[in-house]
Amino acid sequence: MIRATPPERVVAIQINDGSYELVESEIEDTFRRRVPPGQGEFRIAEFDALVESLGVTAPVGVEVLNDALRALPTAKSGPHRHGGNAVRAARGAPGS
Repeated sequence: MIRATPPERVVAIQINDGSYELVESEIEDTFRRRVPPGQGEFRIAEFDALVESLGVTAPVGVEVLNDALRALPTAKSGPHRHGGNAVRAARGAPGS
């Protein structure tokens, strides 16, 4: 679907990671069992390269929908702990 979307129409990208094996339904796993980028099986580096090759310049954010992370205090689950570092790690960038 992203290949059919003009790059200027992509205004934001939110990523997370997870397992290809379903525990419950696809919707349940999406909303309850995602993990920070680089901690699952999704091919995030490939997706990132595809988006870049298409000329998409939208900002990338991390949105991890996970019951265990929701239960943590904000100081332990915030984006500074799982977001930027996770994206850099998934991309294989320095500083991860």
